Amino acid sequence: MQSRGRVRFFLSLFYLGVVFLAAGYVYQRIQWFEGMICIEKGKTEHVVVRKSSADAGVFAEERNLPLELIAFDNPSVARTCFDEKAVYDAAALPFRLHLEDVVILEEQLAREMLEVTQQGRKTHYPVKAGAHFPLGTDSGTILGVQRWTGLLSHPSGQPMVTVSCHPPSEGWGEPLFLARGVWRMTAKAMALYLDWFENEALAKEKLPMELPGLQSARWGVVEGQNTHWFNTFTPGAGMTLTDGTEVALLRFEDQHGAPEGAKPALLFSVNKNGKREEGWVYANNSSKDGSIRFDYPGQCETVLILHGWQDGAVWAKAFYKGQACGEIKLMEKQPWMPPGGFPYEVRADQIMQQAVPVGNDTAPVQALSLQLPSGIIHLREGETHAGKDYRIHYLKRTQAPVVRYVLDAVKEGKKRQYMLSPGGSFRHGFWRFRQDPENPRAGTIAVLDAERTLGGYSQLFGSCLFVAGAFGWVVIRFKKGKIAR
Repeated sequence: MQSRGRVRFFLSLFYLGVVFLAAGYVYQRIQWFEGMICIEKGKTEHVVVRKSSADAGVFAEERNLPLELIAFDNPSVARTCFDEKAVYDAAALPFRLHLEDVVILEEQLAREMLEVTQQGRKTHYPVKAGAHFPLGTDSGTILGVQRWTGLLSHPSGQPMVTVSCHPPSEGWGEPLFLARGVWRMTAKAMALYLDWFENEALAKEKLPMELPGLQSARWGVVEGQNTHWFNTFTPGAGMTLTDGTEVALLRFEDQHGAPEGAKPALLFSVNKNGKREEGWVYANNSSKDGSIRFDYPGQCETVLILHGWQDGAVWAKAFYKGQACGEIKLMEKQPWMPPGGFPYEVRADQIMQQAVPVGNDTAPVQALSLQLPSGIIHLREGETHAGKDYRIHYLKRTQAPVVRYVLDAVKEGKKRQYMLSPGGSFRHGFWRFRQDPENPRAGTIAVLDAERTLGGYSQLFGSCLFVAGAFGWVVIRFKKGKIAR
């Protein structure tokens, strides 16, 4: 009888353990909650939220609330982490999490992405040369990324044009920026000029019949990284440099002998440390020591003059070796090979009445080249291309640094500290926390995935009963078998 009573006792423990385990599991499933919590460095937070949905579960202290009605410790940070237009379910932690410190383990570069919108859905693709992406029943190809220079429309801008040119046997060169009323000279003895007019008729009418004379020229004195320019050719014009050197123009000669033939030249005197020297500087050349320059666009071998009146179009006239080669109305991106021996093919890439230049060496801009069914396009950072049934956007997504968080769980003046590394987790009470990998501001704000986990006192008690009952029952059965033998 005693043995049978013990068996019943342990079986009771076993069955009670099963009941407590099952009841605990059901209770914890009802209590289950998964959401996110945002904590700014040096601050605390105790509210976990998730977007409301019909199948979001049973347990939530507050349901279907806008952010402004949820009792966050730090509402301003919550507004930066969550969508203010959405509604949320909220659960309060039985303690507060304090972000003690953020340890930066590794800084990450911004990630270039191609965002394709089709039928209202956005899909992101990493920018990788040669990669393909679907466009309806067709596809596109990422060709690569290169530095971009060009013009952007701006109300405070000025008339500007970017021009590309190249010998027919070579590829297109870097675009040249032309601003209204300023001559641009290249290292290849080419001069370019832009002017702007009220209408097309005037722009065409004012194209010059011959090359400009001395009014297009200027001379300059080089001092360090700067050049002091003069547009006057009156004898005596000049300046005194910071080191006391005196530079003065003595005279201009329209035809002065030179090894390659007579050409315009300027005679200068330079007085440095009490020693005075004179020397000639020929058109489109510099003095022997490079301290004086003489730019004369009208004496360049190749000259291109552009007259604009509206965005997207200019009248152009080309000169070669002093002779007019031809004129044409040029539209944006229209190549033109002037006749008469002109050595370059030219193209006006951008023509704008109000423009500012971007993409210089101090502020580089990247452009993404794409092969689409309609042809090749180039997208600047942040620019969007709209197709018939799709939109393509080139963006750079900030990558969060790799960090380790130092967090304190605080309750009633007591705290326990945890280290939370990427891919890791920690559990405090019934709540488990992990880093959210999509947090772009991980260096200052911790965004954690929070989950109220299974487990609890009922399940712990049930487990003990289950183990005790099972162990006792097995021991008794073992002893009975031993006695029977």
